[in-house]
Amino acid sequence: MTKQEDEQAKRKQVINNLTKDLESKDERKVIAALKRIPHEGSSEMIPQMLNLVKSGPSDDVRVLLEKILFSLKDTACVPPLIEALQNPDYKDVRFIIIGAFWQSGLDVSEHLSIIVEAATTGDYMTAVEALSVIENTEGYSDRELAKSIKLLDAALKENKDSHLLLEGIRETLVDHLLQ
Repeated sequence: MTKQEDEQAKRKQVINNLTKDLESKDERKVIAALKRIPHEGSSEMIPQMLNLVKSGPSDDVRVLLEKILFSLKDTACVPPLIEALQNPDYKDVRFIIIGAFWQSGLDVSEHLSIIVEAATTGDYMTAVEALSVIENTEGYSDRELAKSIKLLDAALKENKDSHLLLEGIRETLVDHLLQ
């Protein structure tokens, strides 16, 4: 076994151990695993963390989860978060996923239409988080802006609950387009 293969095997074992501990019924193991994730974890842990959020954990666990998700800095975290955002299984935690983009300062300019889609189909908090991301991100392509504005126009014809908020998102996108 080469040194690189040995390191990969050790890394896989660490991820497996963290995953096992996150799925434990023992809250102390879960908390200990969460405390290790920023140092030993990777973007591979995002689905497990989101599953834990979905499970309705204790306040202590939830605070730790949000702290980790809101302080992601590795750009390798963007693809699994975008994938989760598009997964119907995570519909109830989309606001946390989008909040992770905003709080972490991750560049999601290439994924604007996915964020807008989540805002138009999600709850009020998802739309609020989406607006925060959109307002605080730059570098959108004209194509992504135009596609997102079309999504909002279609949603505004149907959506009554978040109408004013979606209009605010649309105005922000138009402002980005005109810059």
